[in-house]
Amino acid sequence: MRSLQKHPLIFGTLLLTGAGLICRFMGFFYRIYISRIFDAEGMGIHSLIMPVVGLTFSLTGACFQTCISKFVAEQKENEKQPFTLALTLCVPLALLISLLLHRLAEPISRLWLAEPRCQPLLEVFSLAILPSAINSCIKGYCYGRKKTLPPCICQIIEQIIRIGSVFLLVDTLQKQGTTPPLVIMVLGMVFGELASLLCALLFHFIDSARRKRKGTIATTQITYATFFSMLLPLISNRIFLNVLQSMETVAIPVTLERYGLTRSEALSIYGVFTGMVMPLLFFPTTLTGSISVLLLPSVSEYQARGEYGKIKSAIRKNITFCLTLGILSILFFFTCGPYLGKTIYDNELAGSYIRIASFISPFLYLNSTLSGILQGLGKTTLLFGINVSLLIIRLFFIHLTIPVFGIPAYLYLLLFTQLVQFLLYYRSLRSYV
Repeated sequence: MRSLQKHPLIFGTLLLTGAGLICRFMGFFYRIYISRIFDAEGMGIHSLIMPVVGLTFSLTGACFQTCISKFVAEQKENEKQPFTLALTLCVPLALLISLLLHRLAEPISRLWLAEPRCQPLLEVFSLAILPSAINSCIKGYCYGRKKTLPPCICQIIEQIIRIGSVFLLVDTLQKQGTTPPLVIMVLGMVFGELASLLCALLFHFIDSARRKRKGTIATTQITYATFFSMLLPLISNRIFLNVLQSMETVAIPVTLERYGLTRSEALSIYGVFTGMVMPLLFFPTTLTGSISVLLLPSVSEYQARGEYGKIKSAIRKNITFCLTLGILSILFFFTCGPYLGKTIYDNELAGSYIRIASFISPFLYLNSTLSGILQGLGKTTLLFGINVSLLIIRLFFIHLTIPVFGIPAYLYLLLFTQLVQFLLYYRSLRSYV
């Protein structure tokens, strides 16, 4: 164990991967459970709010986490100052967005998501924004210091509370003879974020007390201007990307209706794809996502020191690993897809989609880690340009092909854009390889 701790990237990856596997394992059975409680249409309605969830979490959490992680990794004598500065910006922003989302849930559901039944889900979700934002700031601080144990424990606690609260609420309502409403899934998310925040605050206060006794002296400062120089491009990118992703999310059920399906059938197929197929394909990203999170501060540190050989080594090793993992995933999902769909979800359609989508696996895993490297190198504008261009292309062809060929057209579009994304990412890193 001590020898592993001398290699924070490896040790941190193992910790994050272990926590991720535990959470994915729990989430795996949770997905099976909710797919049978709320059916495919319910899963589709729940999936429609994900662009809004992603946008708010990105603006109030992920962007700040990325900035904190990078600046803390570069600060050796005053690593807590970027975290404190970020909180003064993040908390008011999170409160404002939470209030606006709660007030505007009805027009967002009706006009943006084209599904009025999303309104109560968005109203409840707004309660999760502030605890998630503070939690993300604490995680960014931990990742920047390469301290992964607290985020891992918080992640597991969040998943336990999230799933446990849903089980408890559903069981209570069913015993009373009441049909569980879809909003229960979002309530579980709120309870999980609150539990994770309490855990993160506990770890942070203990760590602060320990470091204060050691007498850490602040000698350098990150200014608001420096912080904004990285934060604003990230936020701008996230807003634009999430707007495009939400347009894509809304377009899929709409174009399926043009294909000849009813609204209920379109939402059911969309629910099968987003609630059953993609979670299986994303299961191995537990590992690649852990690597990506820790690559960002590590690559930033290598770049600050001018250690370009280490950057080259990290890129090559991760490409080799992700390709190996992706090829194994293709073999597994293509061979076992029909069996998985029938056995896990009792849905033959899910099995056929898993088989088609299996070829996306290598590019999902490669793009996850290469994106972390590019962010660590400060190439956020380049990432934005690539991602936006591909989303616009995919959105155009969604309207062109799905009304003619149905949901399989979207799977092939996803494969094509993921392949092109990998080639563009790799070309951007070619000078380091």
